[in-house]
Amino acid sequence: MMYTAHELCVLARAYIGATKIAESALSKKMTRANGSLHGNDKLVSRLFLGHSCLMTHGEMASDWFDDNWPRGTPWPAGVSRYRNGGRHKEAAE
Repeated sequence: MMYTAHELCVLARAYIGATKIAESALSKKMTRANGSLHGNDKLVSRLFLGHSCLMTHGEMASDWFDDNWPRGTPWPAGVSRYRNGGRHKEAAE
């Protein structure tokens, strides 16, 4: 499952606020595939400007947020979480 562009923006703003990571560093982390050192360093800034993204990057970012949300940081209101109790619950439930 994938979050919408708006939801990715909300998640990115909350994550940046909690961790103080730069937009470009967050973008790279979210879009690295299979351990690659390279990623799309402009994804977050493009989304903040209202641009779209490749579906593969949106899916990678969605998975990354679900897997790497900072402990102790509340999940943003208005964004249903896919894997951890939101729209797409784990099979074990």
